[in-house]
Amino acid sequence: MPPASLARDRRKPWPRPEPRVRATKEEAAELTTGTWYVSALATGEDGDTTFVPQAAAFEVTR
Repeated sequence: MPPASLARDRRKPWPRPEPRVRATKEEAAELTTGTWYVSALATGEDGDTTFVPQAAAFEVTR
């Protein structure tokens, strides 16, 4: 069980931050265009973990 400071009301969804990627113009110019994937490692309250190699996808265009 997490400490009280980390507990949250499970009836309320997590806030969804606006997706942003901070990069310089030089860094952005070096990115390969096309489909990129985001992986995720989730840990349950019981300590069990699950890895999802393609949890989300996005397109890099110019």
